[in-house]
Amino acid sequence: MDKDTVDGRTVARASGVVVGLTGPWGSGKSSLLNLLQAEIERRHPAAVVVRFDPWLVSGRDDVITQFFAELLATINAVGTDNGRHGDTLHDLGAKLIGYAKDLAPAAGLVSLVPGAGAAAAGALKVAETLLTRDRSLAAQRRELTALLAGVAVPIVVLIDELDRIEDGEVRAVAQLVRAVADFPGLSYLLAYDRDRVVEALGGGNAERGGAYLEKIVQLEIPLPVAVSSETRGLFIAEFESATPAGVLPDGWRSDPRWTRLLAIATDGLLATPRDSRRVCGMYAVLAPMVVGEVDWLDLLGYCILLAKAPAVVEAIRRKPRLVVPDAPVDREADRDWAAFSERERASPTDRLARLGVALETPLARLLALLFPRLRNSSLSALLVTADSLCRYRPLMTVLRLGLLPGAVARPEVVAFLAGTDDSMLTQLRRRHDEQTLEPFLERLQDIYGDIGGPNPEQLLRVLGKVPQDIDAAARECAGESYTRSLWFAGFLQHAVMRCGVPADLGMRALTTLMEAGHLDVVATVLRGQVFSYGLFGEQQQDATGAWLSPETVERLCHALVDAVVIHWQAGTLLSAISTPEPLFLANNLNRWDADCRVGLTERIRVDDEALRAVTLIFFSHGMLPFAHLNHYLDAALLLERLAAVVDTDAAWGQRARTARARAQHWLARR
Repeated sequence: MDKDTVDGRTVARASGVVVGLTGPWGSGKSSLLNLLQAEIERRHPAAVVVRFDPWLVSGRDDVITQFFAELLATINAVGTDNGRHGDTLHDLGAKLIGYAKDLAPAAGLVSLVPGAGAAAAGALKVAETLLTRDRSLAAQRRELTALLAGVAVPIVVLIDELDRIEDGEVRAVAQLVRAVADFPGLSYLLAYDRDRVVEALGGGNAERGGAYLEKIVQLEIPLPVAVSSETRGLFIAEFESATPAGVLPDGWRSDPRWTRLLAIATDGLLATPRDSRRVCGMYAVLAPMVVGEVDWLDLLGYCILLAKAPAVVEAIRRKPRLVVPDAPVDREADRDWAAFSERERASPTDRLARLGVALETPLARLLALLFPRLRNSSLSALLVTADSLCRYRPLMTVLRLGLLPGAVARPEVVAFLAGTDDSMLTQLRRRHDEQTLEPFLERLQDIYGDIGGPNPEQLLRVLGKVPQDIDAAARECAGESYTRSLWFAGFLQHAVMRCGVPADLGMRALTTLMEAGHLDVVATVLRGQVFSYGLFGEQQQDATGAWLSPETVERLCHALVDAVVIHWQAGTLLSAISTPEPLFLANNLNRWDADCRVGLTERIRVDDEALRAVTLIFFSHGMLPFAHLNHYLDAALLLERLAAVVDTDAAWGQRARTARARAQHWLARR
């Protein structure tokens, strides 16, 4: 602003210059104009500040018409509220209408000026009179110049988005500014991408366009280049402001992946303030849609991909196995097994190439952070959570913006954990009947470390009952019982060693299950511990899986085998177990002796139901060689008895027939 004297008073007036604020799209030019307008209005409350965005209109005459409409409306509005300068401003508005009419004879110019009471109506009456005169533009300029010399308030025009309109409209705005640029007390600030405007003004000739621009703009001020710390600070502020409450976990700022993602994002991917706003705006929309189902940081990485590399997202959508190993195989599209196997063995470099991503770029580093399949060894230590995008379920959840059919939502697991023993078992039975138990248990194991539960011992007791009370409720499901026992052993180890469940609590749960007759699941857990330590003559396999002490394992093993012997003596063993694990453990402790072997052999000789039970126990889930089976009964007699079974015998259901075929195959190989 300049200082001037009008009627003996010192007043602030616009300096009468045209300034260009330059920078690429999204670099913050509009935000700077907002700040400038607020500062002018704070320092000079009587100022006339006109905001004009030519992107909102189209066509040369429309651009000029709308510009003057904005200018006149603002002048009239300020004049109506300004007693000292109001008449002068209204007279100025009327004269500007005449000048604008000759610059762009578009119909309806006067009607575009919003009414502002009687003062505005009077100004429009004067305008109508002026429009009937036959005056040259030069004469009108002289009148406007004289009138503006008496206006004691600054008039500043802020023109935004000049680089986003068509070439002809860019030239129209340039002509408009030039036509009124040298009026006293009237200044312009134009915001634009210089390369784009030069191209439009020169019709593709950069030299000519640059020369034209220099005749209009006296001073160009490029936006300062943002240093990495500024870009990072802006992004963090935008992210914290945009993220809905309850989405981010406690301590998220200390997550090492956050530090890594922030470094990648601000190293060329999020180059402008607009980039940050777009990504954070996407996150604000998507996070509530998938909260609890997709890792919070992976979702942020996905939003960056969506904003900056939509073609990569589309490639992942078409071929998810490029980035996640557990995606289902399209057997129709992948009939060539050799070609499929070669693609599965592809290196991270090859996979990035198929995604159209160059190596050693910020985009490649972002993809490596999100997807281990695209990762080199230096990133191997970064955590993969249960809901990371490198798993098929979370990836498809975010691509579909909803769960896959049959997928289990986190709230379902949380509600399950809050139930009683009976309600938990009821839910598990229902899921078993609906054939959705498998994905539910997988989801439970995935997220249990995140959400915990109000009563871990209760949960272990309930889950330990599943193999016998649900899977093996019918003898035909013996194979499922074995699979579920193995799952429970893995879950219990995961709960103790990774989720903070105390080992003594896990031991109490095992004791309770054993006392309640759940021998299969307890024996499966204990056998895993036996192999971890190499107890009872077994070869040590993996000590990292040991969570009970050796003394505790030995004590529980003896207690369980005591229960096996009691059942054997009572003649109820075959109805008490569905897997061979209790028998294996009895053999480990040298408690399955010759008398037991003879007794079991005699049972299968005379009892068809015992024959089916033994076949299911030993061969429903896996394969047992002849020599190993011979420890427990006469394997040759079993093979002979199985050969005598009629294939059409209705008592042998599908699973029993499968077990019989497996037994015949393995026992015949002796």
